[in-house]
Amino acid sequence: MLSLIATLAWELSVGAANPMRDYVPSWAPVLSLRATVQWPTAAAGVRALAIVGPEGYWDCDHPERYEGGFQGWGLLAEGELHAKTAPGQGFLRGALGIGQLLHLSPDHGFSSPPALVASLGPVLRGSAGVRFAIAREYRLGAEAGLLAFTGADYDSTAPCYSQPASPGSIVVVALILLTLEWSR
Repeated sequence: MLSLIATLAWELSVGAANPMRDYVPSWAPVLSLRATVQWPTAAAGVRALAIVGPEGYWDCDHPERYEGGFQGWGLLAEGELHAKTAPGQGFLRGALGIGQLLHLSPDHGFSSPPALVASLGPVLRGSAGVRFAIAREYRLGAEAGLLAFTGADYDSTAPCYSQPASPGSIVVVALILLTLEWSR
């Protein structure tokens, strides 16, 4: 008999984000909290996600002292399809929400493009992963995916640059997350 009873689940994730650009810091830490309602083969919920990398540092007189920065956040509505298999459970996730690329700056001198920022706007996310039961109510997992910030533009307030603003674009970020999920 097919069970239609839903369960509430919480997921705490830690991981890393990579902006996939060669002139910025390689990876920045990511923290995420997700709340979902789960059914036998699907789930729906909300996720808060924060990229908590460095803010970045500029010294216009000494470009060799540059330190790149990478920060952003998102609040997303998320859907999931998952297998009913055990012990491992594969899943696919898609999400749409709001968020902001707070800062994405180069980690070396004036030869790099200026910092990017984005105004508050739509954020898209997609991922795939697997999780394993470690106890009746707890699961450990790993997930990899992409996060897209819209409305990115050159930061006209960044020191040392005179580059004019450009039309808004999309910044795609690779995400790798380790997850701990618990349900009731």
